[in-house]
Amino acid sequence: METEVMKCPMCNKHHKIKLTYDEYERLYDYRHGYGTIQEQFPERSKVDREFLKTGYCPQCQEMIFGNGETDNIKSAKEFDR
Repeated sequence: METEVMKCPMCNKHHKIKLTYDEYERLYDYRHGYGTIQEQFPERSKVDREFLKTGYCPQCQEMIFGNGETDNIKSAKEFDR
């Protein structure tokens, strides 16, 4: 097992996540432009993937996204209707 430690850009607290060696390699590949976060980590939750992608911790994701779902986010054009 590998541990990835990241500092949340919102709360500035450090958080960590355990990754298998295979996941650690896939994270390296993702960060170097190979595939999307969803392709590299289909087995991980949205919260885990967002943390690996942006560094936002689960608590800050809750403040940003609400219940973690983005289905209620609409484009600016949709708000004008």
